[in-house]
Amino acid sequence: MSEEGVSPGIWRYGLALAIVIAGFGTFAWYLSSGISGSLAGLTQMAAPGEVELDLDEPGEYIIFYENESYFDGRFYRTAEQIPGLEIAVVEKASGRRLRTYPPAASLTYSLGGRSGRAIMAFKVDEAGIYAINASYPSGHGPQIILAAGKEIMEGMLWMIMISMSIVLGSLLIAAAITYKTYTERKRALERPYQRL
Repeated sequence: MSEEGVSPGIWRYGLALAIVIAGFGTFAWYLSSGISGSLAGLTQMAAPGEVELDLDEPGEYIIFYENESYFDGRFYRTAEQIPGLEIAVVEKASGRRLRTYPPAASLTYSLGGRSGRAIMAFKVDEAGIYAINASYPSGHGPQIILAAGKEIMEGMLWMIMISMSIVLGSLLIAAAITYKTYTERKRALERPYQRL
């Protein structure tokens, strides 16, 4: 029997391939837009200087040093190290200074002209307005860009998991279509010979 008249047609293999390509395309788009969205959630500030954060919920917040950045209409490219910079976090309502400490994990990012690494963390017990003040005790030092935010790593891990699920799902669907097409076509091709 000629393969041309066999049902299902070989176009199903093309469909399986299209599903895989669409899965990888969606993976790349979702991951890229998701990470960009996470970075947009970071509040930037020029240091030395001060910024007030209106924090909606308690938890751990991380301060990043962006040695490559774009802020307030200017591009910044500064040294990897920032010797002598002191950072203080103060609760505005009480004037209480929060304890700062090194971040538990080494977090870095490089995307959309911004490149940063986690340098400090602080914990907030309740929502409110908090001020981050960065200064050089000597009074002299380069102007740099800092960024602060919450649950950056958790958000990125969640996006990676969803993206990987999209790829895995497309591969499984494509494999099922390919297998079903192959077995049905094989049966259809063998059928005339079974009658003899």
